[in-house]
Amino acid sequence: MQFATPAPSERQRTDRKKREFVNQRLESEQAAEVQYEPGQCARACRLVILRKNISGEKGEDYLFPEISYFF
Repeated sequence: MQFATPAPSERQRTDRKKREFVNQRLESEQAAEVQYEPGQCARACRLVILRKNISGEKGEDYLFPEISYFF
């Protein structure tokens, strides 16, 4: 089985200067710890919550603040 590959002259090239990627940078992170007891469980569990504040930039433009939670 052979796959047809386009000749180099047929492929479209992207201009690298126009293509800018989103740069994500971690601004801050906070951690919290709480006791959690599920409804049918006899003992409490420790629940650790991590909040990350991430800023997104594309080139020199500030795009969006993003807040992610991890449990």
